[in-house]
Amino acid sequence: MKKPLTEDFKVIAGLGDYQVIERSGGYGVIRHISSGESMHSVNKPADEAKRLYVEQSGIIETVRRGDTCTVWDVGLGAGTNAMELIHALEQLSSPRGALRLISFEKDLNPLRLALAHANLFPHSHHAAPAKLLTQHIWRSDDGSIEWELLEGDFAQRMSDARPPHSIWYDPFSYKVNTDLWSVESFQKLLAATRGEAARLYTYSASTAVRASMLCAGWYVGRGQGSGPKAETTVAFTPSAANTIEARHTLLGLEWLARWERSDARGPIGGRADGFESAIREHPQFSTLVAPSAAGT
Repeated sequence: MKKPLTEDFKVIAGLGDYQVIERSGGYGVIRHISSGESMHSVNKPADEAKRLYVEQSGIIETVRRGDTCTVWDVGLGAGTNAMELIHALEQLSSPRGALRLISFEKDLNPLRLALAHANLFPHSHHAAPAKLLTQHIWRSDDGSIEWELLEGDFAQRMSDARPPHSIWYDPFSYKVNTDLWSVESFQKLLAATRGEAARLYTYSASTAVRASMLCAGWYVGRGQGSGPKAETTVAFTPSAANTIEARHTLLGLEWLARWERSDARGPIGGRADGFESAIREHPQFSTLVAPSAAGT
């Protein structure tokens, strides 16, 4: 979750456009100086990563069954989300499936800061983050976990990665990284899944973000709450839209009606041809019956 800090904090150190902040609970977060937004600003970073990404995505169960899963970690930051997943997988008994974790990041200073202040970032005590920083790849001793870093602009680097089964979408907010939340970006991301039954998880529950996803062709639902947020967002590729998970979470006509009344309908990042009609005519809503007509 990316938000300005709202509690007392102490600045510990800085590097480039980032600072290490010590929170009152004795743990660290990374703040983006230019925007004032912070990574995991509301909850303890490991707790948020576990609930919002690790548990909700079901990766542990997938690997436990013996399957191989490819996860895209979009916005590596200090490495908290990725390391929470690695720690959880290392607790599994063998035999197990395999994880191919691919992190995307254009500025590695947050990871450098976390490694330099390991007392505030417990996940950096593991050998993997330092190895990833220096060699851009780390593998577990048994080879069941492979963690790769693709450094640079996400829009350019996504074509270098194998298609994902699960996408953890954790860049700064659309007010800071407008391009990454645009219709065009979500269209490219959908194309990069190459027809896989993939799911996208993100901290944002913004109406404009969800509308941009829908316009791009994703099926969009409500994700688990995190901290003060009652809900986050999970999106599905068309081939994943008929799963039990999707049917239980997809937005319905009530959301569509709220979107129609909203002052923040989108699109993010400028105009998109047919934006409103693409949402109104989205297959996610086409088979639903309006509440007023349900009893007729």
